[in-house]
Amino acid sequence: MTYFSVIIPVYNIEQYVRRCVDSVLQQDFADYEVILVDDGSTDQSGVLCDQLAQNNPRVRVIHKENGGLSSARNAGVRQAKGRYIWFVDGDDWIEQGALRTLYTCTQETDADLIKFGYIRVEDSAQWVCSTSVAPQVYTDLTALQQEAFTYGGRYLLSAWSHVYKRDFLQKNDLSFVSEREIGSEDYLFNLQALLCAEKIAVIGDALYYYEQRMGSLTQRYKKELPRRYTQLYSHLRRYAKRQGKDGYMGKICAFYIWHLIRGTCIPNAYMQTADHTLKEGRREVRQMLKNQSVRRALGQMDRAVYSKKERLFIRFMQYKLEPAIYWLYVKKPAKRGKNK
Repeated sequence: MTYFSVIIPVYNIEQYVRRCVDSVLQQDFADYEVILVDDGSTDQSGVLCDQLAQNNPRVRVIHKENGGLSSARNAGVRQAKGRYIWFVDGDDWIEQGALRTLYTCTQETDADLIKFGYIRVEDSAQWVCSTSVAPQVYTDLTALQQEAFTYGGRYLLSAWSHVYKRDFLQKNDLSFVSEREIGSEDYLFNLQALLCAEKIAVIGDALYYYEQRMGSLTQRYKKELPRRYTQLYSHLRRYAKRQGKDGYMGKICAFYIWHLIRGTCIPNAYMQTADHTLKEGRREVRQMLKNQSVRRALGQMDRAVYSKKERLFIRFMQYKLEPAIYWLYVKKPAKRGKNK
């Protein structure tokens, strides 16, 4: 059995894919395979993948019709032979020595998954981003689950920031739901993993380079965001019930309300663009607060971990006080800006 399967989805990234693959091929650890999943690219990415495979027996290529990132990752897992799987985005790359570090960690811990830090790259600047939880081996996952479900923005839920034992994924029926159906498919995947894992190793090393390109920084209004995040919430509830994890419903509801609705959907609704007005946004927030899934989650969510100020905001949501929410998100920041 191969030790690592590095699965790299590829879609129209001809200028980046060689850099990504080279960062794996240049590792000082040899027991791995690279699975390039060409997801119906229309540029030269597929040709480059074939060239890379011809030059190195460790590289395999899957060509498939375009189905999106989740579809490409799932296709790679079905072909993977490694004991552990690492999902690496084709426009990013990995640190020298990363596989050796991960190998040592897995040998010492036999963990279901390993979480690690990363380096964020913008233009020529780089920032090391460590994990939000202490590096150690966790068999009691309460602290990790609390951090991830309560403050999802702090606990990085990107798939590329973890390595997963393949047997663990298969045993717990873990695969990616299409990003065309839900928002933030990595959130769902990793929260499901946190519900089922028995041992997680967190290491302090930054092993991954995540490139934040200027084009991806542009903010834009996303009309379908509330529906897609409600779909994520519904998937997570069903998975928890199927796995016999009903005791986590309070945490799941908290993640939906605090991180997805409060932290993402409401700011998105109040965003003003050429084709989306603030008046429309206020109407959307009022509709969100009436949504049946939101109402149920507000009644079931764990609240004890939040501060008094945070619980007050939750009450605003519970009592559908959109004017108070509007003041906090729009009027107060505008007033603060004028006083500077």
